[in-house]
Amino acid sequence: MFEWLKTLLFPTEDPSVIQSLVTIMLAIGTGVFFGRLKMGKITFGVSAVMFTGLILGHFGYRMNEEIFDFIRDFGLILFVYGIGLQVGPSFFSSFRNEGLKFNILAVSTVLFGGFITFLLFKFTGVSIENLVGIMSGAVTNTPGLGAAKNTIVELKNQFPDKTFDDPTIGYAITYPLGVFGIIGVIILSKVLLKIHPDVEMRKFRMNKINREEPLVHKKLRVTNPQYFGIPLGEVINSIGHEIVVSRLKHSGEVSVFSPKLDTELQDRDVLMIVGKEADLEDFIKKVGRPSTDSFIESDSDINKKNIFVTKPSAVHKTLSDLDLYNAYDVKVTRVFRAGKEMIPRPSLELFYGDILRVIGTDQGIKEAEK
Repeated sequence: MFEWLKTLLFPTEDPSVIQSLVTIMLAIGTGVFFGRLKMGKITFGVSAVMFTGLILGHFGYRMNEEIFDFIRDFGLILFVYGIGLQVGPSFFSSFRNEGLKFNILAVSTVLFGGFITFLLFKFTGVSIENLVGIMSGAVTNTPGLGAAKNTIVELKNQFPDKTFDDPTIGYAITYPLGVFGIIGVIILSKVLLKIHPDVEMRKFRMNKINREEPLVHKKLRVTNPQYFGIPLGEVINSIGHEIVVSRLKHSGEVSVFSPKLDTELQDRDVLMIVGKEADLEDFIKKVGRPSTDSFIESDSDINKKNIFVTKPSAVHKTLSDLDLYNAYDVKVTRVFRAGKEMIPRPSLELFYGDILRVIGTDQGIKEAEK
């Protein structure tokens, strides 16, 4: 009765296209699931997909030969394309910071790995195909394996009588060591060098703050009579700091809203402000004092959400072009690009893959998201 289900889910020597697609989905699905599980403080992330693939291969799961090359190349294309979407928009701008140093380090690592592989080829007698697979697996470099496979296909066309080894075997053998070995070296280095992660993290954050201050949020109580009845935009301009006021609550009220630039400040108003810490401290000092009011953090009236920039109608537009506040009553409080937080200036141009953190009503956010 369930013979079709058994045929679909269990391994066979000559699988159909549908069976091959089920195998791929099984490897990806179980890999993503196990990649999210924690072993102590360690998670394997997407690398768990590789391990589930190895396990399925061990139990006899195969791919249809007619679609094997397509699936391999298509997966590689998606991988490279996904990386490009994530870091492409900020690739050239990163050279102004540490990008050049990191790229030199990466190129040096690749060249050194190639040099070690060449030495092993000269002195061990292992075929260059297997060594390329071993090198790719040792550094978990899947695109490198794909390039090696394509090169072998081209060589087979030129030398049809010559037999080539499959670099995938060496890749599969060394890939687990490329994952577990790195984890083991990090743990061993921590013990031998007596490294304390918490201390190092504090040093790293202080170093990052000295180079590029992160964005933070603080609460402010308006107490300076000089700014009573003054529009919010004029107050920000007069003090001269790049900050965003994401929320405002009048004294004695429980309703919270996102203020406009022409909203006039009142005595004992509570503001939620976003910007660099030094700027916020100076702004609070001039306008009032720090607040402990917890009602302004309530999400009963307004919500926040991260929106990915993916539509062509928004890419390469500035925030002032989109005018989300006037159109949907939604305010952008931060922009994330390749892990970097930025103040949402009106002139800021958006790129594909940017993330906008917005606040507003549920309906307004849904409309802006469309």
